[in-house]
Amino acid sequence: PRPPGNHDTILDKRSMDYQPVAREILARLPSHVEYLQHKGTQYRGLNIFGSPYTASRVELFGQRYYSEGFERTTKERRRLWSEIPQGLDLLITHVPPGTLASSGDSTLDDAIAAMPRDSRPKVHCFGHDHHGFGVSLVQYGNKGNAGAAAAAAAAAA
Repeated sequence: PRPPGNHDTILDKRSMDYQPVAREILARLPSHVEYLQHKGTQYRGLNIFGSPYTASRVELFGQRYYSEGFERTTKERRRLWSEIPQGLDLLITHVPPGTLASSGDSTLDDAIAAMPRDSRPKVHCFGHDHHGFGVSLVQYGNKGNAGAAAAAAAAAA
């Protein structure tokens, strides 16, 4: 499973490039493929949730970009991130947490920090950061802030 992101403009009904043909494309996905647009699923006993949202560059920079799919304002993202279920085995988001990448979203950090520590996602996979790829083991601290752990992981690499 994977959620879409800001380049998947034809799938976002609020995008200037949205195409009704997207429904047809999604309907033709094989039965073993599940499209996770801010929703959850179970796979082999794992609880998974995927969400495509990212920061609005209109709000951040006052500019509209062609690849503006699933961009939402801070207020909208706070509401959306608050809907992430607790106790997930796997959280998949397009955007990274704000403490891990310059292209990250601090409102996502806040939502995870608001969860009881033992109810936070066990694994969080994300994309979007074109310059910071790879794998790091990062654990959220008491406040949900992964920054210190990320810095330690980077220093150890």
